[in-house]
Amino acid sequence: MTAPARVLVLVALAATFGGCGSSGGPRAAKTSGLRAPSAPVATTPSARTAPAPAVPPAVAAAPARPVTRAQARGYDRAFGALPYRAGPLRVAQTIVSSSRPDLLIARLAPARFFCLGSPARRAAAVASYYRRARAQVRARGLSDLQLVVAPLGQTAQVTVVWARAHAGRVTLTAAGRGGSCRR
Repeated sequence: MTAPARVLVLVALAATFGGCGSSGGPRAAKTSGLRAPSAPVATTPSARTAPAPAVPPAVAAAPARPVTRAQARGYDRAFGALPYRAGPLRVAQTIVSSSRPDLLIARLAPARFFCLGSPARRAAAVASYYRRARAQVRARGLSDLQLVVAPLGQTAQVTVVWARAHAGRVTLTAAGRGGSCRR
């Protein structure tokens, strides 16, 4: 990704919380041309950490153990090393939260997801991305991550989830199993 594509957008609420980029506390959002979210959230290829995005309860079903700052930085670095628009799951945007640094929300265009083919091929693409992310996380001495795959959106809010991966297991939701390729 080129440097011009990485645009730093300071979210007004970040100042309210007393910071915009330090390793503790809320972060400013980084975007690549999307409208700034209404809350301080990181949302794109170079996205780092931010307060928890608005996601359905089913996205973050498992309660998270407390994460230290060092662990949060490790997740931040691991997720920052992941590819964008490459491989079978052509992720265009990620969302990472400072309150849930082990949760990675990967977003891509519906055509990119559904045109992968059958639900089995979609699950295989999610599994491939998850294995890559998991290897990055484990290389930094961290235990695991939770991956959520969702469609691109104008804000950080996730209303539809296509797939989840955690503890070596990938599950497509009903929305991820359905759908068809529309180019």
